[in-house]
Amino acid sequence: MMKPRISLFAEQEREDRRAKLGDPLVGLAEHVDFEALAARIDVAAPRPSRAKGGRPPYPTALMIKILVLQQPYNLADDALEYQLLDRRSFLRFLDLTESSSILDAKTIWLFRDRLAQRRAARSGQHQSRRLCRPRLPQHRTGDPVEAGRLARAHPAARPCDQRHFRHAEAT
Repeated sequence: MMKPRISLFAEQEREDRRAKLGDPLVGLAEHVDFEALAARIDVAAPRPSRAKGGRPPYPTALMIKILVLQQPYNLADDALEYQLLDRRSFLRFLDLTESSSILDAKTIWLFRDRLAQRRAARSGQHQSRRLCRPRLPQHRTGDPVEAGRLARAHPAARPCDQRHFRHAEAT
């Protein structure tokens, strides 16, 4: 039985080998602008007020990267917390290799909940707008003459496909 070779540079040798094989997370970080995505999320789902104090929140871009990590590896929040402590590739992707502060499962859950609350509020707004719209008369689909009459009588009810209107007005 062959005994494993001991090397003072084992970590560097493993790192070089990983670099040759290619890290899919590096490619993801190169192709996705997480900062721009974070700015849009902060506008759509603002952070809670820190008036009561508390620890400063983690950057939104970091939180998005964590949610992205969860999907392909199918990790629960607790499992992801462990993997963040254990896997160097995850830490490199998140730029946390030198950090002593690693996110816990509750922080990940709270961020996901913040996004879900915003999505639920937005869905409620869309439903209330739909319920408050005036009822427009229904028209038969595929009938260009009927569609043209409806378009002239009710401009707000025009379908997206304008070809029917030109055809109806031309005849």
